[in-house]
Amino acid sequence: AGTSRSITNTNNYVISGKLDITDCTGNSHVVFSFNGNNNRILIWDQNGDKSYNLGYAFKGAYDQKPSVGAATWVVTDEGLTLTWKIAIIDGTMYFYVNDVLQIKYVDMLTDIGTVTGLVMTSEKVDCKFYDTSLVHPEYKADQYNTAKAAILADESTPVVTLPNA
Repeated sequence: AGTSRSITNTNNYVISGKLDITDCTGNSHVVFSFNGNNNRILIWDQNGDKSYNLGYAFKGAYDQKPSVGAATWVVTDEGLTLTWKIAIIDGTMYFYVNDVLQIKYVDMLTDIGTVTGLVMTSEKVDCKFYDTSLVHPEYKADQYNTAKAAILADESTPVVTLPNA
C-alpha cells in the first residue's frame, strides 16, 4: 500500500528515481513539469529515432535541444534505463540524468513562483518510473542534508544554466 506525507516547505527537497523506456514513437517524451506545462523538463525523442535529448520550457519559452554538451540517450532492443534527480535547494533547481548535472535554474522559485506541484508524465512512449525517493528537511532530514551538501559541492558545469543572461 502507498503512503502519503504532507510537507510544508516545498522550496527544499530532493526527489530521485529510475526511468525505463522500452518503446517509443515519433515525438515521444517524458515530462517533469512544475506548476503546469509552461515550466517543464523533457527527455525528448523529437525526431522519432529512439534518440532522446534534453528539452525544456520555462515561462513558456522552449529550448528543444541544447547543443553544447548535450547528452543523447538511445533506446536499444533491451530498452533504456536512466537515473534522474531533481533538487530544489533554497529556490534553485538542479536536474540530473545519470548523475550528470543537466540543468541548473538559479532562483527558479523567484522566477516561476513556489512549486505547488511536480508532475511526472509521458506521451507516445512506454515507460516506467520506479525506485522513487523523496528527502526533505522535515522528512528524512539527515539524508536531505547529505544530498544537499553533495549537490552544492558539485562544481561541474551544467549543460544548461537558467535564467539565460
